[in-house]
Amino acid sequence: HDEAVSLSLTGGRDSRLVAAVLHAAGIPFRATTRGFDDHPDVILARRICERLGVADHQVTAPERDGDDAVLVEHPLPRTTRLLRMTEGMNSAFENVIAPKEFLVEARLSGSGGEALRGGWLNDQKSLDRDSLLKKFNTITRAQTPLMTPQAKAEGDRLYTAYTEEFDDPAVGLDRMFLRFRSGRWLPGSRTATLIGYCMYHPFLDHRVRWEAMRLSPRWRWSEDVVFQLLEHLAPELARLPVADRPWRFDQRLMLNPLRRRARRRRHALKARTTVGGFDWRRKLGPDYIAPMRERILDTPDLFELVDKERIETILNQDPVSRPQQ
Repeated sequence: HDEAVSLSLTGGRDSRLVAAVLHAAGIPFRATTRGFDDHPDVILARRICERLGVADHQVTAPERDGDDAVLVEHPLPRTTRLLRMTEGMNSAFENVIAPKEFLVEARLSGSGGEALRGGWLNDQKSLDRDSLLKKFNTITRAQTPLMTPQAKAEGDRLYTAYTEEFDDPAVGLDRMFLRFRSGRWLPGSRTATLIGYCMYHPFLDHRVRWEAMRLSPRWRWSEDVVFQLLEHLAPELARLPVADRPWRFDQRLMLNPLRRRARRRRHALKARTTVGGFDWRRKLGPDYIAPMRERILDTPDLFELVDKERIETILNQDPVSRPQQ
């Protein structure tokens, strides 16, 4: 590529690791970040660029309507575009592009990096057997009160298959993550980006995944793997704070005062204002829910999987108790 690589950079772990790899390899890049100025992604992306000497950093803020409203796309064209681009493999919670032309530009992101941090283990506070079996139950059976008998039976089959095949349920979750998230859910939206530019997904490369899967999922869950890579490739990035929550290994008891001081420097940075932490997808307003409700209830094929009366009850909530559901 003639032009510099473009990296979608946030304040988290995964895109930071990609930035460290590019820096260590001597590959020049420019960065793009989306968010309000006081969002941790924007604040930390700017610091990362300063540390690495990246002069070209473009920040795009969401479009606003006055001081108290964010403009978002109507759900119908958003969903229609996603169906066209991913053949229905994803939900409209995700956004996909519809470019007018193809740009011969190399782009990178941290997409898929959670595999280096334990995959579906990532949100677990404990890795004891009972906790992991509860996670399996959440993945395969959490929505069974809404499901038809046939859908419930499929959830039970998946639960039994993955909890009985592996002695360590952490390994079972790792394999389930590889098959259903990395293998089925993730490629749809990521492949859609390829119609706009040359999108590279280093964390989805089969060689990277093979090396990751050779490591214990319990060690990856500690996030020590990613942190050690950062320390090796770009130590200055390892010393910066991270967005939203601290490194998991930092929650361990530390007796060494130098390590405690280092832990304080790389604390978690959270949004300081309501605007900075706002995500319309998780705080749906009535104007956005109305067309979603109408379209969902007018889709009879859906009710081969879920019970219509229960879905109507959920859609009539105001406010919606579980918008992501």
